[in-house]
Amino acid sequence: MIHININEDYNNDRLKNYLLKNNTEYNEYILNIGTMFLDFKLKNKDNDISKDNNNFNISNIIDYYEDKINNLKKENEISKVESNKNENNHVINHIDKKYNDIFSKLNNNVDTYDRSLIQNLNPIIKKVNDIDQSFFKFFNKFESGNVEKGNFGEKFINNYLYDKFSNCKIEDTHKSTSFGDLLFTHDNLKLLVESKNVSSIRKEDVSKFYKDIEIRTKNDEINSALFISLNNCSLPNNSKFFSFEIKNKVPIVFINNVFNQTELIRISIILLNYITKFIENYTDNISIQNIINDLESSIHLINKQFEYIDNDKKLITKFQQNIVNKEKDLNHLLKIILDSIKNNKINTNEKFSDHTLEQLINLLKKEKELDSNFKLNLKSIEKLNISKYTIKKFGGIKKITQFLENELKKDNYILL
Repeated sequence: MIHININEDYNNDRLKNYLLKNNTEYNEYILNIGTMFLDFKLKNKDNDISKDNNNFNISNIIDYYEDKINNLKKENEISKVESNKNENNHVINHIDKKYNDIFSKLNNNVDTYDRSLIQNLNPIIKKVNDIDQSFFKFFNKFESGNVEKGNFGEKFINNYLYDKFSNCKIEDTHKSTSFGDLLFTHDNLKLLVESKNVSSIRKEDVSKFYKDIEIRTKNDEINSALFISLNNCSLPNNSKFFSFEIKNKVPIVFINNVFNQTELIRISIILLNYITKFIENYTDNISIQNIINDLESSIHLINKQFEYIDNDKKLITKFQQNIVNKEKDLNHLLKIILDSIKNNKINTNEKFSDHTLEQLINLLKKEKELDSNFKLNLKSIEKLNISKYTIKKFGGIKKITQFLENELKKDNYILL
């Protein structure tokens, strides 16, 4: 750490602003440039460049020497009258020499300053270029297509499958021709998985999916297929969440909006696993077409359930809001009634005196002290000349009981 002594009245707002940035590179640069000019100042101390000059910089140096030159020229003009021609020439030569020496020194210092500036700026320029290049590469990936989004979707599905089916095997096949994105094997299942992380599914995507299934089933490499749309897109047959069909004698499931409903993946795999087992065991004895028809009806019901759930969520939210509004309105209504009774001093047929909460609790405490078996209820309170209005005003029997118990607890704490 470097400590620099300065006068108490010294002030330099520009320097203060730079130091407040707490930038190591700026601080070192200020010290290096200051040191360079101080060296120059001390070397030229005999020429009195820095006398009475607090703002020492290149501009001041040039002004100083120009003044010197002008003074020498004036002296030279005087010397023309007082001296002979040879002496005049000697003075001019001397001035020219001095002038040349001054500018030579200034040029050397300017060159040193430029080299130092370039040396300090080069690392910064290099860093800026590196950052610019990194951002270019990063954004270029997204501009060039959906590759990065696709990779993210595949990793998302991979993580989910390994989490829910710990003993499964997953082979990344997205670079293989006609093989979907993943080959998932678990129990009896050999599943071709195709995933899409796009805003809409094209007919070409579905056609390619069917073609991949056809090729792989001929080679007996798969016994089922799953098409996953990670976003909310329209599925084949205008299904909203879930669609089932059989092609090339293998069951196929389409699912939608999986980012928000990840459990659809697990449900689909369990369903496909049971169907593949069923087909293998009973193909010879049972009409597969009849089963497909029944399954399609079931899938329709499943989709309806999802719609019901969405509607129920909206109704529950509305119901909760209605309860809050009802409670708010009832509290307001009760306040209006109580305030009206109080303000208009409605007389009742009951000959009871009104009490404050403190009077009521003290009265009940005394009764409790006199009779340890005293039970708080409407009948016992009325015997104490306490009106029903008073009971309602302070929240009813249950609320008054709580007030009384709290007061008795306080008394016990004080005694302890």
